[in-house]
Amino acid sequence: MNRASSARLSRETDPQPPLAAGLQGRIIWHDLVSKGPGADMAFFSRLMGWSYTIEHAENFVWKPGPGDYPLIVAKGEAHGGVLSAGRDEPAHWRAYVEVRDVDLCADKARRLGATICKPPFDVPGVGRSVLLSDPQAALICPFTTTHDYPPPRDQFVFDQLVSSNAAASRSFYRNLFGWKLIGSGIPGPEANRQGWDPVEIVNAPHGQAGWRAQWIPYLAAPDLPKTIAEATELGARRIDPPTSVAQAAPRALLISPAGAPFGLVGTGG
Repeated sequence: MNRASSARLSRETDPQPPLAAGLQGRIIWHDLVSKGPGADMAFFSRLMGWSYTIEHAENFVWKPGPGDYPLIVAKGEAHGGVLSAGRDEPAHWRAYVEVRDVDLCADKARRLGATICKPPFDVPGVGRSVLLSDPQAALICPFTTTHDYPPPRDQFVFDQLVSSNAAASRSFYRNLFGWKLIGSGIPGPEANRQGWDPVEIVNAPHGQAGWRAQWIPYLAAPDLPKTIAEATELGARRIDPPTSVAQAAPRALLISPAGAPFGLVGTGG
C-alpha cells in the first residue's frame, strides 16, 4: 500500500473510536505483486474494467529510492495497487488488515510464530504497516490507518487463505486479529453484520504439487460463466480447486497471464 482512497471468519473487536470501530480486523486494501505488472494491468483492465492512476513517491516504501505505484481504480474508488515482484519472488496478492497498533500487532505475531519480513514502516498521510509471513509462510500486512476515507467496496468480495495447515492458520489469525469462527465454518448473517466481507481458510489440495500458502482475493463477477470465458480468452488459466468450506456462491479460481492467482465469485447482478 502506498495510500488509500477511501473456516470463514468474522471479526470480533474491542470497543474503538467511531472510525476504527468499523475497520478493526477488516481487510481494507489489496496489492497485486506481479511478475509482469504491465501484462496484469492490461488483463484486469479488460476483464474487470479497472483503470489505473500512477502515484510517484521519492522515497518508495517497497524499494530504495523513488518509485511509481499504480492505483487500481474502479467506480471512482481506489481499491488497491500494483507492485513488481522481485527476481525470486512469486506473484501473489498482499491483503492489508486494519489493526489498532501495528507495532503491538507485529510483536504479537512474532510471539505466535510469524516472521517479520519488513519491520513496521510509515506511509506518510496514509498509515503505518508491517509485512508478515505467517507460520505457514503466507504474507499478510497489518495496517493502522491515519486517514479518514472509508474502505473501498464492491470489487473484492472476500479473501481466501490457502494453507498447508488450515487449523493452525485459523488459530493464528483468531489470536492475532480477533477473528471469530462462525459455527462449523459456515457463516450466518452475523458474518456481515458490520458490512465486513468474510474470509475463508482452507487446506491446500492434498497431493497436488505447486500450491503454497497464500491469500487469494475473489473478485465480483455478476455473470460468472461469461467472466470466466473472457478471462481465459485474455490469457488466464483456470486452476480449480482449492474448494471452499461452503459453496455459498458459484466461484472459480484462476491464474492471471503473469502468474497471479485470483478468484471470481458470482454475484448475480
